[in-house]
Amino acid sequence: GLYIVELEGPPALRRAAEETRQARGARGARAERGWSKFAAAVDSEQERSRLHAEARGARVLGGIRLAANALIVEIDDDQAASLASIAGVKRVRPAREYRMTMDAALPLHKVREAWELAGGENRAGEGVKIAIIDSGIEASHPAFQAGDMKAPEGFPRTNFSLDEANTSGKVIVARSYVDYLRYFDPDRSARDHIGHGTAAAMIAAGVLHEGPMGWVSGVAPRAWIGSYKVFGTPGFNSTTTDAALLQAIDDAIADGMDVLNLSLGSDIPSRLEDDLLAQAVENAAGAGVIVVV
Repeated sequence: GLYIVELEGPPALRRAAEETRQARGARGARAERGWSKFAAAVDSEQERSRLHAEARGARVLGGIRLAANALIVEIDDDQAASLASIAGVKRVRPAREYRMTMDAALPLHKVREAWELAGGENRAGEGVKIAIIDSGIEASHPAFQAGDMKAPEGFPRTNFSLDEANTSGKVIVARSYVDYLRYFDPDRSARDHIGHGTAAAMIAAGVLHEGPMGWVSGVAPRAWIGSYKVFGTPGFNSTTTDAALLQAIDDAIADGMDVLNLSLGSDIPSRLEDDLLAQAVENAAGAGVIVVV
């Protein structure tokens, strides 16, 4: 019953990029939040579609407006096709499932050379915000104990006030999207029950600390981390959906994340012109966000 309803109009990032690319470039437009007025226009268009979808028995769970233009809905499978007849709807399809994946390519990254360019390991990642779109992050892990780091103004950010306990001066966002998964999940919080997201965050930006096999550090230990939990509790939701991924990507862009990391994949491919998630990644990259998949 979980569906992605893609709408005809371009998302806010594409609208902003087309207006500002010649003047300042896509990265400049993003830095000045040039897409905010376009997001309001997408919201207005989505509201009409939302009302028509609800009239057909759909429950609208959320809207993607920056990297893509789509609604996330729950609807009986035998009624889902009716949503395609709504004016302005481009495509309706079931949400795909994704599993966690992570490949190693450390020699390609030239980490020590990068540290030298940054002025040393203790400055690597300074001022950068990295979104880990994964299973959550265990903020109490030694890799994230940076007592001298303070969250920037406007942070921490969460979807639920209780998740402020899962943030710190280092982990500045703790958002959970388990409501967009296939099954009921007993824990709606941003806690990591698997360790995959914590490991990915450690690789990206963990601070120097002593582990079981010696001292270890992430690549950018001075970077801030945003935790966007899209995988749920083992035994309940071992996979995620592109509904959760699209919402997490959209929120991470709105939160001002500079880098998005998605260590995951799906067994179900589709043509690029039909793949909204691939298009969302392209739109994010076109707006100056670094996306690592």
